[in-house]
Amino acid sequence: MLKHLALMFGIQTATYVVLVLNLRALNRGKYVWTGVTEMVYALANFWIIGRVASASSWQEAVAYASGATVGSLIAIWITKHWE
Repeated sequence: MLKHLALMFGIQTATYVVLVLNLRALNRGKYVWTGVTEMVYALANFWIIGRVASASSWQEAVAYASGATVGSLIAIWITKHWE
């Protein structure tokens, strides 16, 4: 169970890092970064759909949502150091 919770947390953390990087790159007019992060985000979502569809507990939902928060914060920190 702990392995699956860590997977849910990790999936969402990585996805939200890419999503927020994408949005911040788009906002700053960074064409290459926008394109790269958009492609990674789309491919990741294709893979994630199958993983999340099999999730069934509230603990997995909390791990997934917590990963989103952590991922967003990481991406903001990364992009604050771009320039």
